Amino acid sequence: KNVGTLFEAFDLLHRRSPGEYQLLAVGDGTWRKSLLKLKERTQSVSWLPFCQDPYHLASIYRTADLFVHPGT
Repeated sequence: KNVGTLFEAFDLLHRRSPGEYQLLAVGDGTWRKSLLKLKERTQSVSWLPFCQDPYHLASIYRTADLFVHPGT
């Protein structure tokens, strides 16, 4: 997955327009530490732990204006 690229892109958006964009990350893994640093730096990141219920996950995704999956 290209999670690092997603975080870099969000950081760039935030530097260009602080506070205009929000990132909601769902799931946990090896990028959690980087996500928490990005959250601290931008104050524009929300994080939810892994969601196993596909209906709940779908409802989370439906709230977004834009869905980005960092996979190849």
